[in-house]
Amino acid sequence: LGKLANAFNGMSKQVQHAEKELRTRVENYKILFESNPMPMWIISKDTLDVLNVNNAAIDHFGYTLNEFLTLNSMDLRPAEDIEKYKEYIKSENFNTTYRGIWRHKKSDGSVVMLEINSANITYSDQPARLILANDITDKLNAEAQLVRHRGMEQELISETTLQVQENEREELGKELHDNINQILFSTKLYLEIARSGNEARIHEAISKSYENVNLAILEIRRLSKKMVAPSLDTSLIEVIKELAEEIQAITPITTSLVSTDFQEHLLHDNMKLMLYRVIQEQVNNILKHAAASDVTITLKTENGQAFMAVSDNGIGFLPHKRSKGIGLRNIDNRVKFYDGEVIITSEPGKGTRLEVSVPLNRKTKLAM
Repeated sequence: LGKLANAFNGMSKQVQHAEKELRTRVENYKILFESNPMPMWIISKDTLDVLNVNNAAIDHFGYTLNEFLTLNSMDLRPAEDIEKYKEYIKSENFNTTYRGIWRHKKSDGSVVMLEINSANITYSDQPARLILANDITDKLNAEAQLVRHRGMEQELISETTLQVQENEREELGKELHDNINQILFSTKLYLEIARSGNEARIHEAISKSYENVNLAILEIRRLSKKMVAPSLDTSLIEVIKELAEEIQAITPITTSLVSTDFQEHLLHDNMKLMLYRVIQEQVNNILKHAAASDVTITLKTENGQAFMAVSDNGIGFLPHKRSKGIGLRNIDNRVKFYDGEVIITSEPGKGTRLEVSVPLNRKTKLAM
């Protein structure tokens, strides 16, 4: 009998210890639920009524505790989402651990996007769902705004590209009309003199016609080279050197290239072409507006970036007082296409410096 009493006492102590441990666990879970910074609530699986809710959910949805406990899970849904929610309740997802994004309605009627994590539990001896929510409304809005911004940027790029093409066509038309057409018209007059039979002027007329034909060929070649993308079969350095030589041949501007820290093999051809077009565009800006006598083109690669700069010693300008013309906008759009950055520094009387940086790990795109 004494042994039986001792055994009973031992079992009683074990039960008491187990009950104490269970109460401790329940209390810990309660604290974890109530003090969790993420909104949490519990709903009945049978009725969908809210059985319990933590302070974070009360604050987030704007209800009082008593108001929240009178709600049904349907009350937290926008009217247009009710049918979709009913389908979810009938699905297997309502009986397993589930994660998804749902719209929820707050007490003021505003709608938020919540990332929901839910699982089956037993609460007050009845089947229930424990729900944890993460409000991702701001994140999704920011992503949507970024998509819209990129769409607007793409529209601007397309608009600028069309404007550049129109300007190039207009410039080509002027070159053909004002220059090459005049050369050919002059040649025609000389040939008419030669056909007239005036022997005293035949030799001079043929000679002038020959000179004009050669001049027209050179002008057409110059225009073609300007309009057509340069061949990068040799290297970007070489085509930039050719551009610098052409500038020095037709203007008094001294043009130099610094490329000692430039590893060209790290750039794909489309990026090389983009840099060449930017240099070409900026050089044209300098020739038109800067009244410069010296231009320096710098190329280098470091820290996963390709850097390019075009500096001149021209008249300069105040950057904040000068709106972006089509040339600078075209440069900006070309560089943004490759996730790059354009920085322009200038000061009246102290020249201008245009800097471009582009990440080298940018995926290949079609050239602009």
